[in-house]
Amino acid sequence: MTQPDQPPALPAAPSVEPTPVPVAVSGRKVAVVFGAVIAGVLVIAGAVWAFGGGDSTAAPVTATSTFVPTAFELRGTLSLNDGVTSVTSSGECAGYRGYDDIYEGSQVTVYDAAGKAVGLGRLYNAQYSAGSCVFEFTVGNVPLGDEIYQVEVSHRGKVSYKVEDAKSGRVSLSLGR
Repeated sequence: MTQPDQPPALPAAPSVEPTPVPVAVSGRKVAVVFGAVIAGVLVIAGAVWAFGGGDSTAAPVTATSTFVPTAFELRGTLSLNDGVTSVTSSGECAGYRGYDDIYEGSQVTVYDAAGKAVGLGRLYNAQYSAGSCVFEFTVGNVPLGDEIYQVEVSHRGKVSYKVEDAKSGRVSLSLGR
């Protein structure tokens, strides 16, 4: 006999394998992901280059590396004394009476201890003051390595200076009385 309190038995459920559902990906999402990957690669490549992978010929920089200069800038003045100077109404001055080779633009030559020319410059910024015409000059990239340097303006003869004076701008020349 059957019992009325019990529900009837159900048939066994059929075995069903889950089927993957295709997910739609928009072209915009693909572009964003692709762009992020490319940006990441560029950041990594930049970091590798910046921290030593960019130039295989460059010397590695270490905490103990120091810059050692190989040249210096020689600065100085030339005073052309009264009696051999001409002054214009605008205050410009230059040499005359046998010193007409001394003017803004005249050549300044620096020589090493062996007498070899190692740098060229020009006179500039002529100012008339207290009876003299005072010029400035600068000669860049004078190679280090000598204890004595010689300086010549135009063809007026070489004057010797110690390297310390030449490097510190204490080169002062004078022509005339």
